[in-house]
Amino acid sequence: MSKKEKLYFIDGDEVCRPLSDILEQIQDEEIDEITVQLAEKEKHPDEFWCMCDSEAYPIGCKDCCGKVCKHYEPRNGKNGICKNYGYIYIGTKEFTLNINGELKEIKEETK
Repeated sequence: MSKKEKLYFIDGDEVCRPLSDILEQIQDEEIDEITVQLAEKEKHPDEFWCMCDSEAYPIGCKDCCGKVCKHYEPRNGKNGICKNYGYIYIGTKEFTLNINGELKEIKEETK
């Protein structure tokens, strides 16, 4: 089994993407260097990410998820958590990514 590719945020984006997608974008746009943040799953989220709507909703929301949603598709085929349920990610360590695909961590300066 292969490991999943790490996800990153581009500064200002609320959706994280694989580094390969970001690298392709900066190469297409001929950007020399960009700042990205490593995305990690939030440990105790009070929201979930709907992959169909590309929106965050409160966990337990009865008006936005479940049988009331036109995209609702239970993972087990009967009921329960939807196949479109996603995790909330937060940005952590900052890196610079250059057009050649080199990723370098940005260290915080100590005072």
